[in-house]
Amino acid sequence: MFARIQLSNLSPRTSDEKVRRLASDFGQVLDSRVDRDRATGSVVYGDLRDAAAAVAALNGRELDGNRVVVTGTAD
Repeated sequence: MFARIQLSNLSPRTSDEKVRRLASDFGQVLDSRVDRDRATGSVVYGDLRDAAAAVAALNGRELDGNRVVVTGTAD
């Protein structure tokens, strides 16, 4: 089982690489993507606990000048 977190309210300056580096602080990242047009992103972790830790730490955090909203789902 893996877990996906969704990020919204991203800055247009936020890159795929920046999200991947930030997310990797919480565990093994299987995939990450940023959609600059929609100011959203997603990160897939291999472990639910890693995803839960990322949601708790990143929700409301400032990234590139914007406060990011982070939610999670299990797949």
